[in-house]
Amino acid sequence: MPKIGLKLTFYLSILLFFGFSEAKAFRLIVIEKYSRTLYVYENDHIIKAYPISLGWNPEAPKTRQGDGATPEGLYFITEKRPSRKYGLFLAISYPNLKDINLAYWEHRLDDEAYKRCLKAYFKKTPDPKCPLGFGLGIHGGGIWRLKKGKLVRDWTFGCVAMEDKDVADLYKLVKKGTPVLIFDAQKPLFEIMKNLVSINQPNLLFPWWGEWSFRLSGILVRVSLWEDLSGYKRLTIWGEEPTSQKLYFLYEDDNGDGRLSWWEKARSFENKKWKFEELQNIIIDLLPVWIEEKTLVDQGG
Repeated sequence: MPKIGLKLTFYLSILLFFGFSEAKAFRLIVIEKYSRTLYVYENDHIIKAYPISLGWNPEAPKTRQGDGATPEGLYFITEKRPSRKYGLFLAISYPNLKDINLAYWEHRLDDEAYKRCLKAYFKKTPDPKCPLGFGLGIHGGGIWRLKKGKLVRDWTFGCVAMEDKDVADLYKLVKKGTPVLIFDAQKPLFEIMKNLVSINQPNLLFPWWGEWSFRLSGILVRVSLWEDLSGYKRLTIWGEEPTSQKLYFLYEDDNGDGRLSWWEKARSFENKKWKFEELQNIIIDLLPVWIEEKTLVDQGG
């Protein structure tokens, strides 16, 4: 399991990959759910870190209205405004295209609901009738709430809550359009990547898949994830010589848990220099370099 710091680096790289502003003062928000921490990055460096609380169903990614979960994936600040209830409010672009397509693929949306959610997404106008939920963001109100005589850390309906002084500070640092990445560093790499797959066309949703390629010490490394509706998952990492396509290593994780069973090891083409667990950490740690050099290529559906 990669360390939290490495996964933070990974998510920063994913944001840079999607082609955000190359201005010198590039800022983004990274919300790590497991540690209950919101980070503000500027040009690859953490400049601020704040404690946060999540929805009352904190471990799950948001999948429907009323589930009390905080979403996971890549979003943007869509609005900044005062709030009578929470002091300040920074709205995020949930549900995004990934959320809508993933819900449709998993049969959580029928055709009518799918079209409704898509329409709201493209019009950039939240629709209360979209079953996935709406109106989520980052706000004040404190990270603890007293409920039934007990202090509760995760108390929102899916938003990210901060101390009032902290959200006031954050409010000054970011603007509309700032990217927001929300993730849980304790989840397997497969589950993390699943929420970051690029989706362009609905007819590419079967199966759910994504593939990334980049250079590492002269080797062309490819990372692929695949999931079908039966629940079968596979994370594949392989490396080859760019010109001759000579294979250096090949690992297939058939249940996407980030570990290789004896059967998976028997089917792998192992390289002692590039072990599976270590390779995952190396990939995560070096992704920002590949992103900034524009050597990372992504596709998915």
